[in-house]
Amino acid sequence: MKYILSNRIFKILLLSILILGSKPVLGQWECIYCYGGNSLPFKFEKIHFKDTMNGFGICYLDTTGFLGRTLDGGHNWDTISTQNHPIDFIFINDSVGILTGDEGISKTTDGGVTWVLKDTSTLWTNNIQFPSDSIGYATGVTIDHVNYTSTVAIIKTLDGGENWNIIDTLQLNGRLGDVIFATNDIGFLSSDSSLYRTTNGGQNWNVVHFNLDHILNFNFTNDSIGYFTSKNYSFDSLLIYKTHDTGISWHLISTIYSENFITDMVFVNDSVGYLAGFFQVQKTVDGGLNWYNQYSTNTQLVSFFDNSYSFSFIDDKHAFLAGGFSTTALFKTSNGGGSLPISISEHSIDLNLSIYPNPATDDLRIIFENPDSREYETGLIRILNINGQLVEQYNFKLIDKSLVLKIGHYPPGIYLLQFESKSHIENIKFVVQ
Repeated sequence: MKYILSNRIFKILLLSILILGSKPVLGQWECIYCYGGNSLPFKFEKIHFKDTMNGFGICYLDTTGFLGRTLDGGHNWDTISTQNHPIDFIFINDSVGILTGDEGISKTTDGGVTWVLKDTSTLWTNNIQFPSDSIGYATGVTIDHVNYTSTVAIIKTLDGGENWNIIDTLQLNGRLGDVIFATNDIGFLSSDSSLYRTTNGGQNWNVVHFNLDHILNFNFTNDSIGYFTSKNYSFDSLLIYKTHDTGISWHLISTIYSENFITDMVFVNDSVGYLAGFFQVQKTVDGGLNWYNQYSTNTQLVSFFDNSYSFSFIDDKHAFLAGGFSTTALFKTSNGGGSLPISISEHSIDLNLSIYPNPATDDLRIIFENPDSREYETGLIRILNINGQLVEQYNFKLIDKSLVLKIGHYPPGIYLLQFESKSHIENIKFVVQ
C-alpha cells in the first residue's frame, strides 16, 4: 500500500501556505499534508521519526489500523504491520522496536521491517515505555469471563521485550491513561482523576490524590523533573503540574484557558516544551511557566490545522507533528517551530510584571514594568488557587501601570497570578499568609 503526493499538488499547497503566511504567525511548521488540500486516506494516531527522512506512524483507514513507514520525510507511506488495532509503539534503538495492540505485544529487530508477536497474555495492550534498553513496561486488560469483570494489568519485560510477565493488576476508576517511568523503578499510571505511583518497578502502586477532572499527558525530562496536564471542565482550563523530586510532590505551575483538549506534551530539555491539541500548538522556553501560541484558532493556518495528535522530536530543532480529525495533516519544522514573540528568546524570558509584597496579607500590588510595550495595551488578570480554580479576574489596561488587589479575604495558601495578553500568558506564584 503506498500513497504519493504529486509534485504539482505539493507546489499548490506550498503556494497556498505562502499566500496565507503573508501575515505573520508565531510558528514555522511546514505543511507536508494539510487540511483544505490533498490528504492521505488514513489518519495518524502516533508518529515516531528516527531522523528527518525515516519515520513510522500508527495509521487508521476507517476502522482498520496498521503501522506505516516513510523513507522520504513523510511524503510516501508503506504498510509494514497489519496487527489488528495497533495502539502504541516505541523504538529502543535504531534496530529494536516494540508495538502494542489488540493482538498483544510485537517486536522488531531489523528497524521495523518485520514484526514478531511476543506476548498475548492480555487484551488491548496499550501504553508502552522503556526506561532502559532491557527494562520495559506496558498496560493491558485481563478478562474474567466467569465473573464478567476486567482488570488493568501491568506487564514488564527484563530482556528487551522478548518475554513479558504480568507483575500487578489494578482495579481503576475510569479510563486507563498513560503509564510512564522516570527510572527503572519509579513510575506513574493515570486513570481520569487518579494518579498512581510505584517505587519498586510496578509491583505495588499507591494513589496520589488530586482533585482533578481528567489527567491527560505525562512527560519526564530527566530522573527528577516531570510534568503532567489535567483538564478542568468547570473552568475550561488546562492545568500544568510539575515535579522536581520524581513525583513525590507536584505543584501547579501554569493554567491555560481553553475549551479544547491537549493531546500531546513533549519537553525536549528542562526549559523547552510543546503542547499540541485541538486547533493549537503552544511552546514554553521557561520550563512550563509561560506558553506561547504557535498555531491556534486565530492564526492564518487554521483552515489547514484541525486536531494535532502526536509530536516526534528528533532533536530540539527538528520535529514532526501529525493530526487527524476530519482528515489527515502532517507538519514538520527545522527550527523548533519558529521564533517566539519580540523580546522573547530561547534562553530567557523578561517578565513584564512584578508583584509585592510576596508573601502578602491584605494587599497585593501588581506593577507593569514595561509601559512602552504595545503588546500589553490590554490584558486579563486571573487569580487561581492551587487546584486551578478561578478565584477572581480583572481587566488590565496599560495606562493603569499598576493595580492593587485586595486579598485579605483569601484563605492562606499558594496562588497563581496569570496575565493574558494577545500573544502569550505569564504566570507568577504568590503566597497569602
